[in-house]
Amino acid sequence: MRKILIILSLFFVLFSFFPSFFEISQRGKLPEGRVFTLEHNYLFDYNFYLSRIREGSEGRWMVTEKYYNQPHASSLFQIIYLLFGKIGSVLGLSPDRIYHAARLILGFLFLITIGWYAQSIFAGRWQIVAFLLIITAGSWPILMKVGEGWRFGTYMGWWSVIDSLQRITFIPHVLLGQIFLLLFVWKLSPGKSKSLRLLIWGGVGLVVGIVFPPTIIVIYTIFGVLSVLEFSLAGSHLARLEWFRKRVVPRLIFIFLSLPSLIYLKLMFRVMPWSALALFDIQHRMPLPYKEYALALGPMLPLGIAGLLMVIFKKEKKLFPVISWVLAIGILFFIFERVPTQSPLRFTEAAIHIPLGILAAYLFSSLWQHKLKLNNKSMLSLSFVIKIGIGTVITATIFMGIGVMLSMTLWLTDQVRGRREGTWLVPIGAQILYPLRDFMDG
Repeated sequence: MRKILIILSLFFVLFSFFPSFFEISQRGKLPEGRVFTLEHNYLFDYNFYLSRIREGSEGRWMVTEKYYNQPHASSLFQIIYLLFGKIGSVLGLSPDRIYHAARLILGFLFLITIGWYAQSIFAGRWQIVAFLLIITAGSWPILMKVGEGWRFGTYMGWWSVIDSLQRITFIPHVLLGQIFLLLFVWKLSPGKSKSLRLLIWGGVGLVVGIVFPPTIIVIYTIFGVLSVLEFSLAGSHLARLEWFRKRVVPRLIFIFLSLPSLIYLKLMFRVMPWSALALFDIQHRMPLPYKEYALALGPMLPLGIAGLLMVIFKKEKKLFPVISWVLAIGILFFIFERVPTQSPLRFTEAAIHIPLGILAAYLFSSLWQHKLKLNNKSMLSLSFVIKIGIGTVITATIFMGIGVMLSMTLWLTDQVRGRREGTWLVPIGAQILYPLRDFMDG
């Protein structure tokens, strides 16, 4: 099964990168006076990350703000890109190439980690089912006629982090944060870690908290929800003391070791130019349209909620971290609707499709096991109907998700053609067309 998961991971990473490969293949068709740039996600953010990579390739060990013209203290913000720049300088890669290489490598590692996590929960073919449900989980499709053909549109298509195709090879530091969020849920939720291992995980949490702070906020909330669930089932006073020692204490040690990352960020947000990052989110607060978000999660939302209810009903303790993940994101949405420092939209980056996909797979596997219990002569016909129904829903869900992903490749390749064939003579707005050579030379 592991080989199959590796092959599937490689396939979906290359699938996600297909629009970029297509854009590279079309670079020779640019009109004269234009410069090819493989910009990713958003013009200003992309160049922001490239500036950090460039600093690393120039030999810096701390980050400065190149777009701020006053003397200021350096910081650790986006230092991961500084390290990418150092790797790039050793390998002879330009900042843009090391950025896209990081997307490719981290996307593959992300999918592999998802596959191995599914292996730790499910047996046999259910590992593959869970993996495919997670990877293809996407928006309810909106059927649209484009030219002479048809394709799918999506809900919240303007927020690419939740798009099933683009999120696979998304922004490198977000991918890194999501990888470690999954690892923290997987490795730290059970507790019982040895002291040295806890110290290592705490050090990793400290670094991840600086690279991508939402990961630490989400995992703290998951630990809180998980502890409440476990406490409610701990039973006697003695059992609760044992639970506290084996489960809660390791989590508290991790929090204690990783919390300085958030304290550091809080202190740095008090001085310019770093305070502008926090101030921007306050002054340009992005709303989260919950109805559209629910539709953007597609069939995995109702299937995952049904699986969550089954986990609670059956008291399946091994999946308590998974349901805590879903509940924690809901709690953070509620909290940050009322806290002005951050928009709840940011917590859509917490990879909720992973726990929802796991819960959906658990729902199907539980119903399948129930089908096996009915598999006797008197109940044979009912067993057959249940089997066909489960297989049909799983297949339809996965193929609908793949259909949405295929449609997204068409939208993105259309965008490449539009950028190449555009005729507006403007040097900026490279999401619309490629920049002018004179502008880039300047």
